[in-house]
Amino acid sequence: MTPVLPPQNNVIAFVPAHNEADIIRSTIESILTQTVKVDVIVISDNSTDDTVSIVRSIAAIDNRVSLIETVGNKFKKSGALNTAYKSVDLNSYDYVLSVDGDTVVAPDLVEQALIEFQLDPLLGAVCSRAGVVKQTTNGFF
Repeated sequence: MTPVLPPQNNVIAFVPAHNEADIIRSTIESILTQTVKVDVIVISDNSTDDTVSIVRSIAAIDNRVSLIETVGNKFKKSGALNTAYKSVDLNSYDYVLSVDGDTVVAPDLVEQALIEFQLDPLLGAVCSRAGVVKQTTNGFF
């Protein structure tokens, strides 16, 4: 039997991003092209590159995308995510997806996660496996 998705799939993606100009467009597009509708909030965390202008250009043509800019956030990713949580009416959404600003997700990631929630009503969270498309290191490896 094929699981049926919950009737209301209000999903919002929080995307913390610090200087992700090289990949943020691909990250956002991978979320917007999911098999279910997802709203996207990018939290540009003290970015000094073109991350903000890229997100603004996408938001100008797709109203599912919003931008929050942090200034002086000392708590890095957790501070960026907390800023998003405080800025959004979470009563408007059934699910929150957290995706790093340098991540490209599979086109059915959200759909598959929603199926997992449907299969187990006691489930509070799901995570996915990630692969690296292209990575540069700081000399640690």
